[in-house]
Amino acid sequence: MAGKSKKDKMAREVGIFMQQYQRKAQRHTEPNDRGYDRKLEDRLKRLPPEELSDLLSGEGRDDE
Repeated sequence: MAGKSKKDKMAREVGIFMQQYQRKAQRHTEPNDRGYDRKLEDRLKRLPPEELSDLLSGEGRDDE
């Protein structure tokens, strides 16, 4: 079960990362006002393509 919780945590982190990455800059504010997690980016780069695809699409998660 420890692997499952790690996978769920990674899925949540990826979801937050993608929300921040996709968000458009607010008008009349600092364009670089959002955080960016370089460590998460590095972990995503090392994932196998199939696993990254599953994380981004939400597949393989059991919503109980």
